[in-house]
Amino acid sequence: MHFKNKLLVICLLFVVPSWAQTLPPPDKAQIQKTVTQLLPSRNYTVAIMDGVTMNPRLQVLMLKFQQGIQKNPDVAQAIQKAAAAKQFPMPYDRRLGLTKAEYEEMQVLIDKREIKSVSTCTQQVTVTNQAGIIRFTAKDKLAMLSDFWLDTNRNEAHVGEHILTFDQALDITDSKNAYESAWTGYRWEFTTPKDLDLANYNMRDLSNLNATMYRIIIGKITKTGQTLVQIKGMEIESGVRTVSFETPLFFE
Repeated sequence: MHFKNKLLVICLLFVVPSWAQTLPPPDKAQIQKTVTQLLPSRNYTVAIMDGVTMNPRLQVLMLKFQQGIQKNPDVAQAIQKAAAAKQFPMPYDRRLGLTKAEYEEMQVLIDKREIKSVSTCTQQVTVTNQAGIIRFTAKDKLAMLSDFWLDTNRNEAHVGEHILTFDQALDITDSKNAYESAWTGYRWEFTTPKDLDLANYNMRDLSNLNATMYRIIIGKITKTGQTLVQIKGMEIESGVRTVSFETPLFFE
């Protein structure tokens, strides 16, 4: 993963749990109708939102934070558990690589929205929606998007041989996030082992870890009306990541 992407993911770990809400699962017909409206068949200019811009001081603090959790994998595990429990901001821990004053300063800067996701480039993507089957045709930097497709009739997504089952509806009501907008969406996910939770593993010894996770989110950015597509893939073999990407996309 690119250096900037790492910073973005770290920051989202701090920001997302405070404003993300899950909704009761809508019925399949409503999901199909919404997704069809968000992704009609046509050519799109897609902004790849894998860059990050931030306050220079925040960048210094985030670099120290990143170095801290790299040296102390147990802290990364604690962050994941805090995120799952929606306990943010998590209590100060000196292993984060920051002094308590620096940690509090970082939280203030994040709360002031001194970080946001930005587009590094745009690419052309074709979407076809035939009989409820939505496919993407993309190349170059977005070639992996072509491996994802949705079957709205069954309310499931696919990537390669993996079936991503419907996970949840999301309602982000606060604009205090990397996209600077509220947004709503649906998420499909495949994991093996089932109910994969890296927070339950010894982060200092992952040599026995074999895991796969793929996820796709289809949603709408409230502020601009753009369609949001987030794709994520991770494969780990004997503790080594062989596949790793996480890319937010804005379709126009």
